[in-house]
Amino acid sequence: MRERTALIAADTEALALDRAATALATSSANVHLVAMRAGTYQASLRNADAEIEVAIAEDRMTATVAAAGPAIGKASRSPRRA
Repeated sequence: MRERTALIAADTEALALDRAATALATSSANVHLVAMRAGTYQASLRNADAEIEVAIAEDRMTATVAAAGPAIGKASRSPRRA
């Protein structure tokens, strides 16, 4: 599954934002930074679709939800119905 958070070490917030965008494989506009202590930032995605990882047995007779991640931000809103 895709990473949704990362711990980033950087001297400046701008550098942390750039490194976080790379680590989370997204644009810097979709990254939320929180300063933890000097030179360390907690980065998380602002918006992300829900994800489900399904593990299928070798005999293909059973499947199990191995991991699930909820939608984050705008992706978590239900679409409007007309």
